[in-house]
Amino acid sequence: MSYTLAVENGDLFVNARGTGDLISGRDKLSQDFAETVLTVYDPSTDNGSRFGKIVVGAGASKSFVTSELHECASRLQRKQQQDPNCTPDERLAAVSRVEVEVKGRDCYFDMALRTSASQTLSIQDGIQLRVPKLGHLNTKLGN
Repeated sequence: MSYTLAVENGDLFVNARGTGDLISGRDKLSQDFAETVLTVYDPSTDNGSRFGKIVVGAGASKSFVTSELHECASRLQRKQQQDPNCTPDERLAAVSRVEVEVKGRDCYFDMALRTSASQTLSIQDGIQLRVPKLGHLNTKLGN
């Protein structure tokens, strides 16, 4: 079985006894998926997402976010295939559902991930989309 330390709000979670909590199974899958989404994509390790580097226009944001969430799931699956300690209750088998809603710069998603143990994990979260800085849209090449 595979374990990791629990993270809450970006920091290691320390319980009332003053020790870190170990998580496994679906909780570990949830945290591993969040880590993939929140890590800047590195092609040399095939890990992370492009959310931190890409500026998307309002029209493309829903399709981009949907596509990138699927890509993050695929990257996590490839990573898990190389982990001999990854158990069926934490191994991502498929994305069952992805719903994305964009309101201005705020993007909300609701996903269902299915594990190899046929369990379903529901994830609801949000992303704030980056917008171009002033002047980036009107720059002419060659000047």
